Amino acid sequence: MNQEIPDNDSSGITSTHTVNSLGGYTITDVNVTINVSGGQNGDLFAKLNYAPLGGGGGYCILLNRVGRTGLEPFGYEDAGFSNVTLDDSAAIDVHVYGGGFVPAHTSYQPDGRDVSPSTVKSIDPRTAFLTTFNGMSANGTWTLTFSDWAGDNTSTLVNWSLDIQAVPEPVTTALMILGGVFGTFQFVRYVRRRKAPAA
Repeated sequence: MNQEIPDNDSSGITSTHTVNSLGGYTITDVNVTINVSGGQNGDLFAKLNYAPLGGGGGYCILLNRVGRTGLEPFGYEDAGFSNVTLDDSAAIDVHVYGGGFVPAHTSYQPDGRDVSPSTVKSIDPRTAFLTTFNGMSANGTWTLTFSDWAGDNTSTLVNWSLDIQAVPEPVTTALMILGGVFGTFQFVRYVRRRKAPAA
C-alpha cells in the first residue's frame, strides 16, 4: 500500500491475489473501491483483470483518463479518489463526474472505455464493465493495474478493495478482499443461510 504510480509511465504498477477457497461458488457482483492521493486524475488508467482457475476470464476498465475529450486532451486536473467505489449500478459514469472535486465515499460507474489511454475520449463506447465477471467461478486470480499517461504529477495508490458477491445454492456468500500494491490482504466472509419456507 501507499505505492507511487510512476509518472508518465504506461507500465504502471500491479497488485495480484489468488482466491482458491470458494470452489463451486459463482460470482454475481463485483465492486471496487479505490483510494488514490495526489497527481492528476486525468492522467490515470486503471484496469482489473480476472483469471478464474480452470481458464477463461475477463477484465474491466475502471479508469481511462477521466474527463478526457476532444477539447480536453489532458482530462480532469483535480487530484485523488478518496475511497471511491466503482459499481456498475451507480448513477454516474466516472469519466464525466465533472472534475474539480471528488467527494469521499462516492460511487460511480467504471469508465468501461476499452481503448488506448493515449486516444480515449468521452464519446468512445463503453464495453468493459464489472458485470463481465458475473457467472464466472469465484476461484481465480485478480490483478489490478494502475498507470499514469502524462507528465508533471505523481499519484499514489493508498489502498484498494474488491467486494465480491458469490452465490452457491443454498448459501449466499460475500467475500471482501482488502489489499494494497504489496499484496497485503485481509478476508472477511459473511454467510447467510436461506430460511426454510414457513409451514
